[in-house]
Amino acid sequence: MVVSEEIYGWCDESRYNQGKYRAISIFSHQKEDTDYLISGIGEIVEKSGITEMKWKHVKNDKKSKVVKDSLDFLIRTIKQRKKIRVDVLIWDVEDSRHKVMGRDDIMNLQVMYYHLFENVIEKRWRGTKKWRIYPDRNSSIKWTDVRKILSRRYNIEELTEKDSVENVLIQISDIFSGMGAYTWNSIEKYPMWIEKHFGQSKLFEEEPPATSLTNKDRYRWEVINTFYSKIKKLDLEGIKGNKAIEINTSRKMGFKTRNPEFPINFWFYIPQTDLDKAPIKNDPIGPRRKNPKGIWWYS
Repeated sequence: MVVSEEIYGWCDESRYNQGKYRAISIFSHQKEDTDYLISGIGEIVEKSGITEMKWKHVKNDKKSKVVKDSLDFLIRTIKQRKKIRVDVLIWDVEDSRHKVMGRDDIMNLQVMYYHLFENVIEKRWRGTKKWRIYPDRNSSIKWTDVRKILSRRYNIEELTEKDSVENVLIQISDIFSGMGAYTWNSIEKYPMWIEKHFGQSKLFEEEPPATSLTNKDRYRWEVINTFYSKIKKLDLEGIKGNKAIEINTSRKMGFKTRNPEFPINFWFYIPQTDLDKAPIKNDPIGPRRKNPKGIWWYS
């Protein structure tokens, strides 16, 4: 497949300062598919009658349906062999990188965006000449610094904050980052939902559930299960969906993509070395780190 000269990326985060597992996401596509994607998802959202599609709003029939319909639209788009990607970076704040005194969650969020952008630009869209990146408006992140550092290595034509209420493709990133973090934070509730939905009580023969399934959980796991069932049926140039993405309740593991070439990539971050540490507040040296190529990632 010929890669476009210009790629658009739409970004959002979920629970960057809450919970054990946190996530960010970028939905990327070729410039020429922009109108198709915006009109397709926009029509679904408009017909639903809601103002904005967000993962945290998935707690009733109306708001879960619009998410399921939008995810179904994306899966159909992938089947049409259109070049689109969703890359979700998930991290554990209790791992060796993040379990540090005085961790600066805002700066760490910025650092994790660097990780995500470099990976997607360099490894997932190889050969791309130009990028236009549109994150959800977040006054905490210094996006001018992000663009400055990315521009040292990549052709960033534009990096501009947008209001997610007016941008349905940012809303897609919100859904994926929210869904990714939720599957890890609430993995123990998936068997409970399966038992409730399908009546498979044998899932709890070994150990009784330690928590309860709320009404919000029921809607969210229904969305996740519907999405996962459809993903497993995809077969893209030898990459089968049922082999690409996994979720494992016995290992307490939420969504994780085995093959990152798959267009929906849930990437669970693993600390690279003992020196890979999250930035801390009021660090007199400043949160400066080198990646393996010797490039300063942030300053």
